Amino acid sequence: MSEVLLFSPIRTGSTLIYNILKHLKFIVLKRHLLKVMPKIKNVIITYRNPLDSLSSLFLKENMNINSLTVNDLNWGIDTLKEQGLDKLIKIFNNEKFLYLKYELFVHNYSYIYKKLEKYLNITISSKDKTDIYKKFNINSVKKSIKRFNNFLEWDKNTLLHGNHISKYNGDSHYKKTFTKEQINYITNKLTTHLTILNYKIENT
Repeated sequence: MSEVLLFSPIRTGSTLIYNILKHLKFIVLKRHLLKVMPKIKNVIITYRNPLDSLSSLFLKENMNINSLTVNDLNWGIDTLKEQGLDKLIKIFNNEKFLYLKYELFVHNYSYIYKKLEKYLNITISSKDKTDIYKKFNINSVKKSIKRFNNFLEWDKNTLLHGNHISKYNGDSHYKKTFTKEQINYITNKLTTHLTILNYKIENT
């Protein structure tokens, strides 16, 4: 079996890709923290608009986003940066890696299959595609994690946690959760990251 390094900032959909790769019999090293790149041929990276990742982080923690203090926002931003985001912008656009943009794959499994087939030089059977979607589509995952009380409880095989999926079901939601002032503050803090990752910087 081939090894794959799956690196990602937190809250960028990496658990879905992890389970797809595991289903396809790959050995997956899943990492959010990465000081040194291991010597592995296949490196797959998921990424997402940092504002949505940050909103998702606060929702996962059951924090009231509208009442967040500056200290709360800074905690979230620092956590996001430390757990993958700062490392990502240092290695972004390395042609040897496969980059999967969350907004393009979260509701489009065909996109995932095509990217994986080309990068890993494999063919994913129709049966595997059907089985993967049946088990790991958003509705199936939400049903499977109902048994968990919170994010501190998880399935050790799939790495799916309680409260893993928000009520927004993977759609962009930061404009619905953050105030304009919060968006401006976060954007100012993450301008470099947004620019390198090619996300639009919106001044509200």
